[in-house]
Amino acid sequence: MKKILFFILVCFTQVSISADASSEITAKYGGLVKKTENTIFEVVHEKERTNIYITGRGEKNISDQKLSLSAIAHVNGRKIPVELSFANNHYSAKPGNSYLQKEKNFVLMLTVTLPGSKTETAEFNLTNH
Repeated sequence: MKKILFFILVCFTQVSISADASSEITAKYGGLVKKTENTIFEVVHEKERTNIYITGRGEKNISDQKLSLSAIAHVNGRKIPVELSFANNHYSAKPGNSYLQKEKNFVLMLTVTLPGSKTETAEFNLTNH
């Protein structure tokens, strides 16, 4: 009887672990990923640009007409608004924000509001090499 109970316990543990592993979120574009209640953010920070991809349930891209997005960079104790533009299924920091590329470390705070949803935020610690 103990062997049967042990076998059942092992089976349920393996199913539980497999379910958790499949729910992991992978970076589609090679960036940093954070999940909130209704959205998945992926920030791709490169030497000359920062791109922000937003997906919703079912990992489908959310277009700019369906949400309100704002970004603030926290740099050396200052909060600096970041201008964003939307093109080709993602947001990008506008060229006027190129000063961020000169900062060694900063935190990018994203705030999104979807229609009929509460406001959600995600923080990304970004570094320039």
